[in-house]
Amino acid sequence: MTEVLFHKELERGDILDGAYRIVRLIAQGGMGYVYEADQLRLDRKVALKILSVDPKKSGEFLPRFRREAEICAKLSHPNIIAVLDWNVTHGMPYMVMELLEGEDLGFRLQQGPMSFADALPLIGDIAAGLTAAHAHGVVHRDLKPSNIYLCNVGGPRPHVKLLDFGVSKVTWETTLSTTAPKVLGSPRYMAPEQARGDANIDARVDQFALGAVIYEILSGRFAFDGESLTTVLYRVVHEQPKPLNQLAPNVPAHVVATVERAMAKDPAARFQDVAQMMQALRGEVPADVPHPRALPTAQAQALKPDAGVTLLVDLAKVKKGRSGLYIGAAVATVALAAAVWRFQPRGDAPAPLPATAIADATTADPPPPPPPPPPPAEVEPAPDPTPPTTNTPPTTTARPETVTKPKVPVKESAAVKSLLDEAQDLYDTGKYDLAVERARQALNREDTPRAHLLVALAYCQLSSLGDVRAELYSVRPADRPQVVKACKGRGIDL
Repeated sequence: MTEVLFHKELERGDILDGAYRIVRLIAQGGMGYVYEADQLRLDRKVALKILSVDPKKSGEFLPRFRREAEICAKLSHPNIIAVLDWNVTHGMPYMVMELLEGEDLGFRLQQGPMSFADALPLIGDIAAGLTAAHAHGVVHRDLKPSNIYLCNVGGPRPHVKLLDFGVSKVTWETTLSTTAPKVLGSPRYMAPEQARGDANIDARVDQFALGAVIYEILSGRFAFDGESLTTVLYRVVHEQPKPLNQLAPNVPAHVVATVERAMAKDPAARFQDVAQMMQALRGEVPADVPHPRALPTAQAQALKPDAGVTLLVDLAKVKKGRSGLYIGAAVATVALAAAVWRFQPRGDAPAPLPATAIADATTADPPPPPPPPPPPAEVEPAPDPTPPTTNTPPTTTARPETVTKPKVPVKESAAVKSLLDEAQDLYDTGKYDLAVERARQALNREDTPRAHLLVALAYCQLSSLGDVRAELYSVRPADRPQVVKACKGRGIDL
């Protein structure tokens, strides 16, 4: 029998698995290739990410590659890249993903920093994707500008997709060892506990990374930088970055305070979760808002590098076409930046994971409510004077919750008002998927309370718990009782 080569670079016109015709090479890295391809059966463009590391020599790369596909498929969120299929042919593992048009945030930042007003909607998209991942027990662990893709959607601003869940940590993951002293991620955006190699890191490492990304967006500078990997990691663990207000004096004070808290060295000093962080970033709560419950503190570990830091896999060298059509996951095809460390002997095991890294979405806590007492929607309603209808399931044909006009008038442009009125009509007729689509089209034009409320209510009707929780933080505090009530009507207890 002729031995099949593990991988050869595919050429234009090659057909993979009888289903995908290669159009062009988008990117190439140390672990594989990413191609643009035509999916023949459905006549659509897709991206093929092919692992080129021999499974016999790949160690944990192959399980991570497959796990990335499984994680993205489970999450299925508008702000997370969609994985359509995973397979192995002739010894080549490959992943089929949606093809994105645009550029990654790292490429955009080469043009310089952004204003807070321009950055806030993009940061909101990033936070929505992270919140959805955390609600499903997934910690990204490698959030950085090159893993944040700005998709061209025809609106005044791009739509964000999170990429590369290849080194993510999942609470339901049992196949990969977590005992080896490996530090997975990108050093400039690692939280101190991640840089130390703590085994029980949780969703707060993504919050730290988001803080570092926001710092870079607003200042045009890395929060942590250095001549060598060892220097960068040392600064992450022991030093504070230059104050953001010195580099970007026009950034509001509450934003500076929010970013500083998100990048606190002690995980317990950070926000309860990304949702609470976004509330502070929007000015809805003070940056020093207390936690509704105590958070565990990771045991401090001395950072003591081995004789040398071993970089397992360097960042991929990415080839980009002039057309701007680019799959951001290409950067991931390879980007497992990792370092190996040894530590001082540990004491007691780290405290258990907090509620921000949840194994089961059905037991997850919702984003923290505003400081006032629980809204009326959380209280049993008073008896209706009319005779109640018994044995009526929550899915009756009665008109679903209607979006009420905000008490404080919010000016909507004619185009946005038209989209939202259409979204409301679709919602009222039970076409919830289309209602979400129209409301998000409106959000691509303007960030309006009515659009966020419609999206959250539609997700309630679709019984999509993770999506509801991801969107809830964007809903105004005054409108959240309406979402809670609608979800309770579908048997969903937020």
